This record gives sequence, C-alpha cells and structure tokens, in this order.
Amino acid sequence: MFISTQGLTSDNWATLKSVFADGHEIASHNQQHNSNTSGLAPSQQAIKTNVPGEMCVAIAYPNCTPISASEVLKYYLAGRTCASDVINKKTPTDFTQIQSKGFGSGQGGYPNDANSMNNYANSAAQQNGWGVELHHGIGTDSHSWATTNLDAMKSHLDYLDKNRSTIWVETFGNVARYIKERDAVSVKKKDSTASSITITVTDNLPDTIFNYPLTIRRVLPNGWTTAVVTQKGTAVYDTIVSVSSKQYVMFKAIPDGGDVVISKDPVAVIRNAPVFGVVGASPVMLKRAILFIDSRQFKGSELTVTLLDLAGKTLARYTLGSNEDRIALPADKISHSAFLARITGGSKTYLGTFIPQL
Repeated sequence: MFISTQGLTSDNWATLKSVFADGHEIASHNQQHNSNTSGLAPSQQAIKTNVPGEMCVAIAYPNCTPISASEVLKYYLAGRTCASDVINKKTPTDFTQIQSKGFGSGQGGYPNDANSMNNYANSAAQQNGWGVELHHGIGTDSHSWATTNLDAMKSHLDYLDKNRSTIWVETFGNVARYIKERDAVSVKKKDSTASSITITVTDNLPDTIFNYPLTIRRVLPNGWTTAVVTQKGTAVYDTIVSVSSKQYVMFKAIPDGGDVVISKDPVAVIRNAPVFGVVGASPVMLKRAILFIDSRQFKGSELTVTLLDLAGKTLARYTLGSNEDRIALPADKISHSAFLARITGGSKTYLGTFIPQL
C-alpha cells in the first residue's frame, strides 16, 4: 500500500495500522502527490511513527515521475515506476527503477481481467524474475485511474495460491530486502555429527533492516528420512523436497540470526529444547504428516492420542506404548484445516492445535 502521507487523519492511520497487522506493507507515495525530494524523509518518518513496526523501505513515484536515484537511496531500498510489460531481473540493475505492470479500468488503458494478471505472474516465473503489479484501486473505488475488478482480483489471488510451488508472492519491500540479502549471504557448515549439522548464515548488511528470512536448501545426508531445523534454539519452518531424485531439507533462516542446526530426530529436538521442563512447554511437534511426541513428559506405560476437528468431533484415536513416539496422520480424515491433538498419559493431558502439512 503506497500512500501519500500529508493530510491523513487519525482514522486513516488506524486503518493503515490494521492493514499492516494483517501482513500488508505500508510504503511511501511521497509526502504530497508529487516528485519533490523534500517529501522523501517526512513521508517515511510519518509512516514509521504512525504504523509502529513498519520500516518503510520502498516508494512508488507519484504521477510515474522518477525522483533522483541518489536522493531516493538515502531513505529507501527500492523505488517503483509505473506500468510496462517488463519483468524485472532476478537482481535488478537499478533498484530505484523497478518496473511494474498496471491493471484496472479507466485511464491508463490497462487490462482488467484475471487471465491477464495470471499470465503476467506466469511470465515472471518463466523468466525467473520479479513481476510487480500496479493496482490503483480495487472494487468500488471510483478513482479515474485504473480500478481493478474485484472478482478478477479474487480469481487472480486464488490462482496465485494454487501455484505457490512456482510463484512466490510477497510485499514490494520484502522482495527488495530478500534479493539484497540473497546476493550478500554466506552459508557455511560449522560442525556435523551423525545426527545433526550446524551451519552459519551471515551477510554484511545492517541487521535492523535486513532481517527477512531466506529460503535455503541442503541435501539430506544418506539414511536421513526426517529432519527438523532450529535457529538459535527456535524451530523454523522447514520441509522435505525432492529435486532430480535427491532429497533436500528446505528451511527459512535469518542472516546473522544465530547458528542453524539441522537435526535428524524431531523428538530429540523437543527433548533438548531450552523450554523443556517449563510448565506449558509443548511435548508435541508436527513435521509434515507426522506427529512426534515426547513421551517422557507424560507418566504411565501408555499414551492415548485423540485427533479431533475444531468442532470436537473425533477423527482418530491411538494408543502408544512407552517406546513409540510418532503417529502418521490419517490423510483421509485430516484435511488442510486445523485439527486438535489430545494426548493423555497418567494424570497429565496435553491439548494442542495444529495445521497439517499433507
């Protein structure tokens, strides 16, 4: 959301704070709707002040008129220009001249249908580049310059959602941060044992700005069928992928965010976590379609595990012996919606909510 900041009311800022909380970026459209360099700093500062947590690293040029690159780079990482059919390179030559393609009816003569948006996204994926969409208004917005049809936008978002394996969608500023981090990162193995690998992920960029998690892929050692990844002792998102018949663990890690440890045994990670023994610490970890359970946190010779939907309906029930520590989720009963896992052993019962990764 690129906004001009002059004249915004407290209600406007409250709305923008809510939008930011939902995961959107609040970026600059300069202080006034012009390309005066005097508005660069005040616009950024107003956004940082009124939307706490927003770093405001990007600007879109009003009236499609670029601002001096040297001035822009004093405050922002990237500047967006107006419509063209160009897909930006994987690493743009000039971050102050990021091209975008317009969509919406009205002035500008842009396409306003889902197929055109989908085709543009496909072109970005095919070219291994960065496609930036420009939507000047959506739905009932009466602005004369490019208002995108709401149903077309919904259809386009559904298409992007179904094609996550080939198309990555993020906010403009986060993509700029990711590219700069990716091009500066150094990934090195620090240590390894039969059951774990420790690596470092570092760069030479300011950590206060460049702290977006990078996606890293590493070949699984022979004999490993599972893995769990932590950074500075905290579990991070990871998954197992197959590329050219090789198995990889793919995970997210923040440069300069601490050592990354790839472990063979998820249950061992639960047992050795810094929070182990703390009241309320989770004795359960979901990795892909397997529920791993640290039975040591329960008493008794057997554990009863019940899987329920969010309405409380029982989906499956299991009994685990003292030497058992995992359950393969029943794919025919667990959908992509959240489910509950209730584990009882002795006098202790644990209830957790999980999102399946089937």
